[in-house]
Amino acid sequence: MIIFSVTYIVELYRQDHEYNIWSLPMFWICLGTLLFNLGGFSRDLLGWFSSKDAFANTIRILRGINHGLNYVLYSCIIIAFICQKIFGTYRRESADM
Repeated sequence: MIIFSVTYIVELYRQDHEYNIWSLPMFWICLGTLLFNLGGFSRDLLGWFSSKDAFANTIRILRGINHGLNYVLYSCIIIAFICQKIFGTYRRESADM
């Protein structure tokens, strides 16, 4: 998912576009997925390298990181829905076909 998200964002950046990428719902979904998966990967590495002695503190920290990542992911999805409603991005693209 990280590779797909980065690929989409790079391709979106390379395109000649006359619209603002911040108004694209797919950009927000891709950004949320990228941040969620990067954070999850980092969280898993942190948990894997933590010592057995500080296991209780590590679990509490990892649980807090997981809650924060969920907030980031779902906030980006909500922003995507709001962008779709405000800018009507998908309606305009489907009307051109």
